[in-house]
Amino acid sequence: EGEVRMDMVNENGADKRYWYFGPNTLLGEPALFLQRPSILYGVCTKPTTVRVFSREVLFERIIPHHRELALALFHEMAVKMRLLINQVAVLGMDHTAARVCKYLRTNLSRDASGGLYSVPGITQHELAKLLGMHRVTCGRVLKDLKEKGIIGEYSAARVDIHDEDALCGVESAAKGAKRKG
Repeated sequence: EGEVRMDMVNENGADKRYWYFGPNTLLGEPALFLQRPSILYGVCTKPTTVRVFSREVLFERIIPHHRELALALFHEMAVKMRLLINQVAVLGMDHTAARVCKYLRTNLSRDASGGLYSVPGITQHELAKLLGMHRVTCGRVLKDLKEKGIIGEYSAARVDIHDEDALCGVESAAKGAKRKG
């Protein structure tokens, strides 16, 4: 239950946001397999219930008798590998506007009237940290998207998407500009 934000801090004290995990998520599995402390640390961002299992209990009592838990463990690891690969690619290859547009597109929904919106679930400051950019840069990108009529006002709860094609176009144009540059 709840939500856990995973962060990493380097030796200089700079932190990097990794991701937010919600209910029914497995955390800490790399440390289980590698038998080393995790380089990430978790912060509960909402009231959270966490169940902790030792390596021995997990491998000797739970997995042998609950195949579905083993499959869930592999699934969670695959999701996190994909997430990490995507973050490396985004940070290394995408322009800041492309990063913001891509994040907004990953959280799209339609309301009862058919209006398209995104539910970021995080503040602008948290979005900037997650996407590896300064908060001012992130704010500038969001302001530009709003001024162009592509999105509405940014809120962690909801961002109306006024022009989905333009949102995708900004992402594509930003990638193209980076390739040319």
